[in-house]
Amino acid sequence: MMRLVQQRLATAPYITKSFVPRPGFGKAGIRTKVIANHFKFTKIPTKTIYHYDVVVNPEPSKMVMAKVWNQWEAQANAVVVFDGVKNAYSSHVVLPGEVTVTLPPNPDAPPTRRVPKDFKVTLTKVKELNLAELDAYVAGKVKINEHILACIQAMDIVFRHLACKTMVAVGRNFFARSCNPTPLSDGLELWSGLFQSVRPGHSVMTLNVDTAYTAFYQAVPVVQFACKVNPQLVPNQGLIPRDRFKLELLLRQVVTVATHRRDSKLRYRVLRLTLEGADKCMFMYTPAEGGVPQPLSVAQYFKTKYGILLQYPKLPCLVVGTPEKSVMLPMECATIAPDQKFRGKLDEYQTAEMIRTAAKPPVARQAEIMHLFASLRLRENRYLQAFGIEVEGQPMAVDARILAAPEMAVGRGRCVVAGNGVWQMGNQHVANPARITALGVLSFCDTQRASEGQITGWMQDGLSKTAEGMGIMFSPVDNKKAPIRFARNNPGDAEAALRAVYQETENTFNQVPQLIVCLMPGKSAAMYAKIKHIGDTVLGVPTQCLLLNKVTKPGNKQYWSNVLLKINAKVSGAYINFRLAQSRFFTESTMLVGADVTHPAPGTDQPSIACMVASLTSHSADRYATVTRKQPRSRQEELSDCAEMFEQLLHAYLAKSNQLFPKRVLFYRDGVSEGQFAAVNDIEVRAIKGVLDRLGARETKLTFIVMQKRHHTRFFADKMGQGTTDKTGNLKAGTVVDRDVTDPANFDFFLQSHAAVQGTARPTRYVVLHDEVQWTADDLQQFTYHLCYTYARCTRSVSVVPPAFYAHLACSRARHHLAGRAAGSAPGGVGSAGIPMVSDKLEESMYFM
Repeated sequence: MMRLVQQRLATAPYITKSFVPRPGFGKAGIRTKVIANHFKFTKIPTKTIYHYDVVVNPEPSKMVMAKVWNQWEAQANAVVVFDGVKNAYSSHVVLPGEVTVTLPPNPDAPPTRRVPKDFKVTLTKVKELNLAELDAYVAGKVKINEHILACIQAMDIVFRHLACKTMVAVGRNFFARSCNPTPLSDGLELWSGLFQSVRPGHSVMTLNVDTAYTAFYQAVPVVQFACKVNPQLVPNQGLIPRDRFKLELLLRQVVTVATHRRDSKLRYRVLRLTLEGADKCMFMYTPAEGGVPQPLSVAQYFKTKYGILLQYPKLPCLVVGTPEKSVMLPMECATIAPDQKFRGKLDEYQTAEMIRTAAKPPVARQAEIMHLFASLRLRENRYLQAFGIEVEGQPMAVDARILAAPEMAVGRGRCVVAGNGVWQMGNQHVANPARITALGVLSFCDTQRASEGQITGWMQDGLSKTAEGMGIMFSPVDNKKAPIRFARNNPGDAEAALRAVYQETENTFNQVPQLIVCLMPGKSAAMYAKIKHIGDTVLGVPTQCLLLNKVTKPGNKQYWSNVLLKINAKVSGAYINFRLAQSRFFTESTMLVGADVTHPAPGTDQPSIACMVASLTSHSADRYATVTRKQPRSRQEELSDCAEMFEQLLHAYLAKSNQLFPKRVLFYRDGVSEGQFAAVNDIEVRAIKGVLDRLGARETKLTFIVMQKRHHTRFFADKMGQGTTDKTGNLKAGTVVDRDVTDPANFDFFLQSHAAVQGTARPTRYVVLHDEVQWTADDLQQFTYHLCYTYARCTRSVSVVPPAFYAHLACSRARHHLAGRAAGSAPGGVGSAGIPMVSDKLEESMYFM
């Protein structure tokens, strides 16, 4: 039993061990007050509570389990909270023994199967939890341990218990069925709800409340659902083969309800679609006992058996049930069951609609959070009362500071200072401008929309003139004109077209092309993946995609500037367009490392991909090298090849620094949940230290920091705050919080390093897992903030440090390489990690920008 408890704690969304103790609180910056979406416990119980293991026999489904527990709770007349799976907690002793719970007949079952069902419920005491230890933990008197983790989990389940009874629970999110969802394409809709989680803070326990949005399947008839997935579908004419795959893929993820019987509503899983329509799907039917079996179509059967004349007999049937015992059900005799979360990946249009709905400005989001908190009606919650928990009715006001922005060194020895995380290049040159002497242009647009003459004009008036103002030189050999070729907007034709323009560019300028510019008629993920795959792995040339509507938009100088920042980072000898000016944090040689793991979309068999990126210059963040690997197991977060990846990057660093080891390695690790901190610390920190020791770099000091974006802490301006917000109502870039809502003992802080363009800014949480440099709070917070200004693709500070951002981009590009290889193109070489290798020509290039 304890093993089950330990397994549950291993996936807990809380820090599971002590790491680097907080070295003190930061003092730098302008002090201010902000409002956090955390609600303070005004009373932390110090009583003993009891943890029970729950066993139900026979084991019910998740839906039936909730009914069984409600019935047990009513029979026992007890106030006991339950996680819906295995664990129950009570503020009093529950009498041992087996209790029989009888559920009434299921009204949705056929009359012959409507019988009561008995379940035997047994509670076995696992341990007693003294909540006084939780109070001691947040006060900083004791370190985190398994007992305290169990106390936090118990508190979390106390808050969740009532919400699970009245709302649709999805993880830590809860959705009311009357939430007025926003329609999305493909038969989906966006539900709005609330997130809640109990969090240990500095000297206080808090309840974190936030907004939540999740896509659900629309509970509509299956025929209507099919028309939403395929808007061109004409039900009377049936389903054409090209529409079948997408519809079948979605239907296999849902539960349907049969509607053809008046006396029952059976629920079924969809296995597949039939190849023929209901009028041609035949089976052997025996009309009566002793009768002669005869072939009958599904359409004829439903007319004979149920008196239903199918309206759309040419539509395929749903094959439902189990592989061992399946039946065919006409699409018009089924509906999508309600309350089903969509577990796939939203496409770009659905994502855009979700962002438009969810991205509320700070004032609106804060008001919605207060409305959600009020809807919990915590003062009336009898479970909280039984455990002696009370929560403050107003959100917490916490201390914050606004850090000063750094100076940025640009070209011609000049410096610029950002205002609220944004600056303009204006007439400034990039720090290390490229000279591009050989480039080609490939247009996938119709010549009526983009003729050769028009493209030449856009390249000259847009790209070349803007580049000249930034110091980037477009000076083709002998002033020859860049070749322009046209191709069909079809991923299948992309490789031949790219090879052709590559060859023509090489022949025109008598040198290897430095860049191929691709003009696109619109966004296409498949086309983008194909172009990047061919350019990176086959031809070994940087590619830059341009959108036609962006190119032709009047007054688009900012667009061209952003494009040129990407181009310059891809082809320049020194990769970064600007750097920190005279940073005191680079007084010692420092190697910056970022790492990330990207996981495949649910329901796919693609691998997880890991990437590590490292700077190659000792006293600035100018040059970066990259290494990418496939994880041995899908959805594995810990870097399995951490030692090998880091060693490869360290050798690249040594090659650029006269074989001198860095004095410091500052490692930023992205994408790790709190329950994985301990494993990542044990595996990855140990691997890095092992490499340094083996290569003789024993003087090099390592700092390992995990950064988190997937959290629900938000900060808002205090009503009394003056000058703390920008024009969007968000807090200014550089706002840092390291008190109150941070960890009771470990070294962590929240940093909002960017100016949000829309919605409410999300701060990044940084947690220090290992530190041999012994950073002060001020130094690490300021250095991390200053690094966020060195992102090469834009003249803005970004929300996460660039090394981790680059690792994320490289992971995404590797997935494009896998997609491009799957599409049938020549891979150009596959590494031992199973990912197409980037061409040797791009090893010294930030090709992923």
